Parts: sequence; structure tokens; C-alpha cells
Amino acid sequence: MAGLLDPFIRGLGGQSAPPPPPAPVNGSGFKLRRENRLTPPLSVVRAEIHAPEDKMFSGQLWDVSRSGASISLGRNSFKLLKGAKVLLRLRSRHGPEMVEHESTVRWVDTNHGATFVGLHFLKELEKGTFLDTFLDAEGEFV
Repeated sequence: MAGLLDPFIRGLGGQSAPPPPPAPVNGSGFKLRRENRLTPPLSVVRAEIHAPEDKMFSGQLWDVSRSGASISLGRNSFKLLKGAKVLLRLRSRHGPEMVEHESTVRWVDTNHGATFVGLHFLKELEKGTFLDTFLDAEGEFV
């Protein structure tokens, strides 16, 4: 609507707001997240997605930010619906600690010979967990 009124607003001596910048896109054409995401070394963080109807899927933490995570499930083929509420459990091989996050499925991609799931955390990360420490250390397990 504002775009239609721009000539009218300029004609009255007012200034229209500049259009919002386009969403950043990486070289593959995928929209980037607003937050920086970090990728742990392969096989360091095991992931379990507990979905409705007592379904559980195991994989690896692919990348993580303070608001969400991508999980690699290998060649598992299953259907999680976008918007589904799930419980994500993450375990570091560096210790017995487990981190749980209620999450929403944002996307599922099975086009690359593996299944990747994008999750959005419903609550903030707890302080002092291995995941919080990993993010604070900008990708280093300490």
C-alpha cells in the first residue's frame, strides 16, 4: 500500500520510507538466518527428535544458533510437517549432559541424499549448558 502512495506523499513534500532490504542470500540461493550459526565438528553432538505419536529420529547436530538448529538425519526418510511441535534432545560426546528444547519444525529437506530438519526453539537456551558454552566460545568446545 505504501508503494502506491509514494508519488502522492512525495507530491505533498513528505518522504516515503525506503523499501526494506532484500533477505540475504548465500551462493546457493538459500535465505540466511538473522543470527550467526555455528557448526560443531561432525559426530560431536548427537541429536534426537521426538515427534508426535511417539516417533523418534536420531541424527547429528548440523548447525546451531541461539534461536534454532539444523539436524542431519542421514538417509532417514520420514515426513515431519512444517509447524509440528517436537522435542529436541542434544547430547555431547564430551560428557553426560543432555539439553532438551521444545521446538517447531520450520523446514524439512530430503533432496540431497539425506534428511535435514530446521528447528526453531520455543524458549531461550539455558545458561551454563554445553550448548550455551559452545555458542559463547564461538564454536569451540571447552
